[in-house]
Amino acid sequence: MKVGSWTSLRSALCGKEAVEEIQKSAYVPSSVAPLGDQQMTGNSAYFYERELVPAIFDTWAPVVVDFAPCNAGEAILDLACGTGAVTHVAAQRVGITGEVVALDINGAMLAMARTSISNRKDLSTGRLEWHEGDACTMPFPDNSFDVIYCAFGFHLFSDRTASLREMHRVLKVRGRMALSVWGHIERSPGFHVLAGALERHISAEASGKVRAAFGLHDSAHLRTMVDDIGFQDIAVQTQVRNARFRSVEHFVQTCVGGSRLNAHLSRADHAARGRFVDEIKKILLRHITPEGLTFPIEAHIARAKK
Repeated sequence: MKVGSWTSLRSALCGKEAVEEIQKSAYVPSSVAPLGDQQMTGNSAYFYERELVPAIFDTWAPVVVDFAPCNAGEAILDLACGTGAVTHVAAQRVGITGEVVALDINGAMLAMARTSISNRKDLSTGRLEWHEGDACTMPFPDNSFDVIYCAFGFHLFSDRTASLREMHRVLKVRGRMALSVWGHIERSPGFHVLAGALERHISAEASGKVRAAFGLHDSAHLRTMVDDIGFQDIAVQTQVRNARFRSVEHFVQTCVGGSRLNAHLSRADHAARGRFVDEIKKILLRHITPEGLTFPIEAHIARAKK
């Protein structure tokens, strides 16, 4: 489905046949809107790289890296690397004498990351490795990395405590870690509106899938989790950046048309789907700028040393 006018989008989402057709399109992983499934096809990884990375992650990748800066020649792990937004930034920083290792549980995301990074002309790094694996049982020796980055994938891990233990294990002595999670959903108007409209017009279950990505919004709890593992010199900072979509239509299509939320939409009646679409458009109109839809999104970033 190509994004067109709001009327055409509303008509498409309100028609059950169109909902079923959209279900065949790219699936957006839970790092942005947690829809309960980490597995993606090649097409959906391409969609993620094409739509969501420019809208959100290209802005946040350097923020996460800058919070625990890496230096030329260091060994870096990008954990839950997705399609490689942080991998790219880290590789630029460590240069030809450095090493960057990227780990993700999803093979399609890794394949897209390899393609995306290989097509960049602004990158020169000594060693770049891609590993498919679980953050809770990493396939790396103790004391392997100078810096670990984990940008917006932590909430997906099946055992967060185990993943933090693994980060501590594979870091070198005095190695650094930077871990980012989304803040409170109310401080991300686009997703707050999406979750509210889902709850009022589609189902509480659908709304809950979106809200789950923002479930680690308590910065004090994040600090405690990191501290309990034995990390030192912990700092947690809250930052805000803007998410930028071409239009409200683009945002809705990206977060609904390309996700498992379509299963919930297809079970709702025509009138409910219409109210869902209309509410999102009405509330988000105030976030329209000459460049498109722009709204803030808050994140907490934890930094620590081994």
